[in-house]
Amino acid sequence: MSRSALLTLGVVALLAFAAAPAPAVLGIGVGIYGGRAAPWDDGDPSASLWGFKARLATPLPLIALEGYRSTFDQDDVEFDGFGLDVLVGRVGRDTSLKYYGVAGLNWIESPGPAGSSDRSLGWELGAGVEVVPPVVSLGIEARGNLLYVGASGDKLWTGTLGLNYHF
Repeated sequence: MSRSALLTLGVVALLAFAAAPAPAVLGIGVGIYGGRAAPWDDGDPSASLWGFKARLATPLPLIALEGYRSTFDQDDVEFDGFGLDVLVGRVGRDTSLKYYGVAGLNWIESPGPAGSSDRSLGWELGAGVEVVPPVVSLGIEARGNLLYVGASGDKLWTGTLGLNYHF
């Protein structure tokens, strides 16, 4: 085959690949949640928590990334948290029962002395389940996590209920 024929064949194949519709493998979702955080030991009172999140289902069928912001309210003191989780399990775009494990990093900002704030890096492990009816893209989610706050060494059990909208 001549060089120009190979080049033409390569360009045609590239254009055909580029023009083909891409499979809907990426899924985007947003959500809100609320719940309770209870200390690992019985020394501290429990806290209410709420927040919002964004989820990106990756092209890998069992993995999604989720970023979140949350607020903990314990005895009229607010703690702000940010995090990035990896969800492993049934997390795709399908409408059905989804179940997954959670592992991630979090940054908790707590009020310090004289108006300053302390930020610490921690981690979390947990599990979740979500029901997405076939007619709507709105999912109802329940999740439980063990949250470790790095600087203080505190461990919290968190339980949340949330609503997720999947695009």
